[in-house]
Amino acid sequence: MLRCTVDGRLDPLIKAAARHEVIDLLSTEPDLEDTFPSFYHQSEGAADVAPDA
Repeated sequence: MLRCTVDGRLDPLIKAAARHEVIDLLSTEPDLEDTFPSFYHQSEGAADVAPDA
């Protein structure tokens, strides 16, 4: 059994899995409640970086 979280393209994961016998595949999108805070914290951290002058 393999359980993973993918951020970005799924193509490399699917190609790697295709080398093995795949019996079942379950894919779910994260809840908005889980996604929004991580986006907010990334944006907040980016604002703390001073731009190059």
